[in-house]
Amino acid sequence: MPDYPILLTSPPSPFGRVARVARLHLGLQEKIALDLPAPETIKETARAISPLGRIPILILGETDFIVDSRTILSYFDQLVPDPGLGLTGPSSVPVLSKLATVMGLLDSALLILYEKRFHTPEHRSEDWIAMQYGKILETLTYFSGTVQPEPAEPVNAGDLALAVALEYLDFRFEGAWRADHPGLCDWLERMNARVPTLAETSPLPA
Repeated sequence: MPDYPILLTSPPSPFGRVARVARLHLGLQEKIALDLPAPETIKETARAISPLGRIPILILGETDFIVDSRTILSYFDQLVPDPGLGLTGPSSVPVLSKLATVMGLLDSALLILYEKRFHTPEHRSEDWIAMQYGKILETLTYFSGTVQPEPAEPVNAGDLALAVALEYLDFRFEGAWRADHPGLCDWLERMNARVPTLAETSPLPA
């Protein structure tokens, strides 16, 4: 019998990486197993569990599972003492809002990737790509104006997700964001120093 719960995801997935970083950061390795199927089988495996077929999936039992990285992070937070990832209690609203904003940025990044991956050049919508990229740029400008020079202490879910998102832009968009956002670059460097599990899960070559 498998040891549940099991976090099912794929290394390139930024949403899955947020969950993987949180799992390690909270020290849940002994409580949450990790399954990283081969790229050629991940879609089939995910569809066999969830009707959406989207990762990450937290498998709780043979027929019980949780989808959506935000929901999975909330589940993780219930397994550890406060403050955890800052997703519970009266001070959780700003963290939840930041987390949702970061996930929106990642949604736009993936929509650009899918538009380019699944449509040949003559069938791509450059207006659609430009609109999604504009959302990314506006969100980065917003975070440049609001993020503190030093990451929050303790590190919360919003900060973990933002670090993953910035490194996903490095991974898929060649770090084009960095020239216009030196403050975020410095913040990300400090986050990596504070949260070693970011390096352990990085999609970038060492």
